[in-house]
Amino acid sequence: MQVRKYVESATPIATLNTENAASFRITLGDPTPTDGKITLFIRAEDTRNITTSGVYDIEIISPTNEVDRILQGEFILSPEVTR
Repeated sequence: MQVRKYVESATPIATLNTENAASFRITLGDPTPTDGKITLFIRAEDTRNITTSGVYDIEIISPTNEVDRILQGEFILSPEVTR
């Protein structure tokens, strides 16, 4: 998964995959790998670095390197007001 300000942006705001450190992680299948569940995890400390609205997509790469985009969209950043 990549998050960018614009589709054309050269540098992603965040990249999540199944191999990242604990701060940007995707877990496939919980409790079993075949249940179809995808869990995205970004620590609160890391979301502070997301300062703009943007776009994202999630791609699944098969064992034979076939790439399928399974989700895409836009998000609107809504900063927290209550402190």
